[in-house]
Amino acid sequence: MNEAESVMPFVLLGHGAGAVVTLQLVPQLQECWGERFRGFCISGVGFQLQPLRFALNARIAEIASSCCPMYIPHTGYNLKNFIREESWHELVVTDELRHQAGVPLTFMHWMFASLGIVSDREHLKQITCPFVYSFGTSDTTFNVEESMQLFSAIATPASRKIFQPLDDARHNVNADSRGSDFIEVWCQFVAAVFEGRSNFTKRYTIVCQ
Repeated sequence: MNEAESVMPFVLLGHGAGAVVTLQLVPQLQECWGERFRGFCISGVGFQLQPLRFALNARIAEIASSCCPMYIPHTGYNLKNFIREESWHELVVTDELRHQAGVPLTFMHWMFASLGIVSDREHLKQITCPFVYSFGTSDTTFNVEESMQLFSAIATPASRKIFQPLDDARHNVNADSRGSDFIEVWCQFVAAVFEGRSNFTKRYTIVCQ
């Protein structure tokens, strides 16, 4: 890392499991990096309204993964349910090999445990930096109520956070963004915080190009 890179500001971007990791890291990044860490953008994650159920699932997955860490159970997930039928992301829709894809038990254990952490209100109260939260209103993984609960629980002042619902988008909001709406808001946000601005509504077309 050269001298210029050592003082460059940065943000985190995360979707789904990446958003979970982002929310876990933010309090530490705020403390360790100060002004260099300018905020984050997340999508495809929500506040768990049944924390005890997820704690139980995490324990079950922990025990199972200790016996068969790389076993991939049949989850019943169909990737077609994660995107709109008219989505431009046709490769995902037509890839039959991925329709019944699963994940190893070790990942399931981590995910259940991590969702419990990011649904901890005391943890979310430590987050005070600017952020954008985008979600699909037709997401079957996290519903609208869970999305709104997460956004509200994060302690960042209302003037420094953006709530971006994407009408009819499912869990894969990138595929369902319908043009530049989803990307444009993230680009505007990143440009604004890099310039030290608090106005996130100004258009920054150069960054988006």
